Amino acid sequence: MIVKKWCPCAPWDMAGIERWLNEMAAQGYVFDRWTDFLGRVTFHTDPAAAEYRYCLDPIGKWPKEDELRERIACYRDAGWRYMDKIETLYSIFRADDPQASALYTDRESLGWAMRRLIRRQWLRVLVVLVWLAFLCRDSLVTAVTNPTLIPMRLILHFESLFPLFLLLVLLVAGEVSAALWRSVRLTGIRRRLLREEDPGPVRRRSSWGTQWVLTGLLVAGSVGVFAFSLWMDGRTTDRLPEDPAQWDFPHVTLAEMLPEGSHILKEYNAQELLHYNTARRSVLAPEQYDVEQGVYARLSSTARREYYLDLEYIRTISPALAAVVHTGLADQIQADWEDYKKLVEKNPSNPSLAFPQAETVSHPGLDRLIRFDYHRSDETVPRSIFVGQLGSQVFVLNVKIPDPEAALELLVRRLTEN
Repeated sequence: MIVKKWCPCAPWDMAGIERWLNEMAAQGYVFDRWTDFLGRVTFHTDPAAAEYRYCLDPIGKWPKEDELRERIACYRDAGWRYMDKIETLYSIFRADDPQASALYTDRESLGWAMRRLIRRQWLRVLVVLVWLAFLCRDSLVTAVTNPTLIPMRLILHFESLFPLFLLLVLLVAGEVSAALWRSVRLTGIRRRLLREEDPGPVRRRSSWGTQWVLTGLLVAGSVGVFAFSLWMDGRTTDRLPEDPAQWDFPHVTLAEMLPEGSHILKEYNAQELLHYNTARRSVLAPEQYDVEQGVYARLSSTARREYYLDLEYIRTISPALAAVVHTGLADQIQADWEDYKKLVEKNPSNPSLAFPQAETVSHPGLDRLIRFDYHRSDETVPRSIFVGQLGSQVFVLNVKIPDPEAALELLVRRLTEN
């Protein structure tokens, strides 16, 4: 009868694997084959198995086929028959005669095998880190070039990003700590071997079957966390009512900022006003509103002009978090302009503009205010961006209107009244 078992010993535990094979023989199981890497071992039952003895021989630093054949032939003369090998670490030999002399083992060669295993642990960590770096390459670039954006995004998207961030930290920490623990154990065994001491069997680990179950649970948990993050991202985003009178947060509208006497033109698919308004929320920033409005209008006999207003309003749970969001938003705008500048340089057909620089200004009623002014060559109306903070409130006001200061003053007044 064929039986398959998971080896309960770590690959570096030479004495433990030998003892386990001999214990299986005493129970009537004859070793047939070792599945590389997985540690799945095939046996068949035979009453004569109780007379068999098993011994592991280290393959050496750089195993060569001719050297292995010579060693197998030499051990055959001593009564030991080659059965299989465990990866490139050990050869498994069996003696059918209980009186066969003990198999010679080269402890120095086994020490070299331990050294390869130590290197393999850290190579495994390196592969995992490279893989994670590839998956998170955009976030890593952002963390280096614009480190303030990471905490800002965690605050604004806490429910969806924090589980992924925590999972990533746990995976890296778990892999590194496991490799460190294995390396310490291997180093201790190798030192005893080089001193010609018997390392003895290492405490048995859980079976490979249990480890595969735990690995499956980890993979399923990771997929679950990812799915939960996507689900939460959708759950935390809603549409605002179309009527600004129903908006329960400090705001200004484009209709309030148009020059007096403006005639609005229907040029957005027969709509007078282009608008896209959303509301988000998170534990750390429970109020997040984004209002985008655009319109074409004509004043008396002048040519038609496009006016635009984009208001992002955020209220966090504390002024300290608001300061982090304020800095991150300002850096995000600066980074976006850097990217646009590179795009213009690569494609001269894109509209040119005077590259804006952040200007820190003081304003009555605000704790912080940063201003960007810019003018595209294909537009007649300049644009201004204001990034401000008042207590736990943060706003980004991006306008293309004749009097941007008037929009700022109106918004600040409503912020202070809130």
